[in-house]
Parts: sequence; C-alpha cells; structure tokens
Amino acid sequence: MKYIVFAREINTLVVHTPVIFPSMLVHKMVADDLLAGTMKGWRVDSAGEISPLGMECHGESDTLNVASKPERDTRLILMNDYNAGLV
Repeated sequence: MKYIVFAREINTLVVHTPVIFPSMLVHKMVADDLLAGTMKGWRVDSAGEISPLGMECHGESDTLNVASKPERDTRLILMNDYNAGLV
C-alpha cells in the first residue's frame, strides 16, 4: 500500500492527515486529485509505502519528490480513526 500525509496550518496548529491507497495508484495522481478537491488548501508533507502487516512506513515518492518520515508517519496512521469520516 502507499500513503501520503497532507498538512495544513490552522491558526498556529499544523494538522497532519494521512491518506492510504492501493499500490497500483501513483502518488502524484492521488495528490493532484485530492488537492484539487477534498484537500484544497493543504500541502503534501510526506509520502511513501506502508507495510500492510506491520503498518510501518518507509520509502519515498519519486513522482512527488518527497520522502517518508517513517517514525512520525507510522504513528499518525496507527492513531488515525479511519471511521471518523475523514478522507
């Protein structure tokens, strides 16, 4: 699986939102579509791949020219409530 972490500053707080998607999709295509719609006003902060078994983030996105932040991204994904109606 692949993922992108989007960031947006709200007042003085920086909010990070991870989005996980199938490996068959390209990071740039997913980012461009989301930034033009649902994530308008956000920016790409990190991206890479995630192991579906260990849920550990690693790697980078060549198409976005951005690396993963493995420790932080793994924590963000593990702590995110994907049933809360977010992206």
